[in-house]
Amino acid sequence: MKTYLFITLISVKPADEKKWWIDHRLVPNMYIQSDNLHKALKEYQKAMEEEYGITISNNALKNKSSMFRDDKEGNPIQVGYVFTGKTLFDNGGKGWIDKYIDLWVEIQEIINPFIKEV
Repeated sequence: MKTYLFITLISVKPADEKKWWIDHRLVPNMYIQSDNLHKALKEYQKAMEEEYGITISNNALKNKSSMFRDDKEGNPIQVGYVFTGKTLFDNGGKGWIDKYIDLWVEIQEIINPFIKEV
């Protein structure tokens, strides 16, 4: 079993930046134990819906974009994914409205340095 750390930052879609606001750090860091990354992503999808009211559809999970960061030499390395999600926003006292958001998710595999591999 592996342990994955999911670090999530949230932003509204560019078309909605002037109209809507969301706390970028709404979702705290999340540790997920799973056999592989694919299963961990499914657990993340489930946790987002149940704990934070953010829906990541199966289609959005399938069509995720890779997220990159430059290493010390300036070479891009993949560090996670960008997902499209959907959540409710307060429509100024007129009820709630569904809006699409971007979830920028850095994923790290946590390895215990005290466990020796055989």
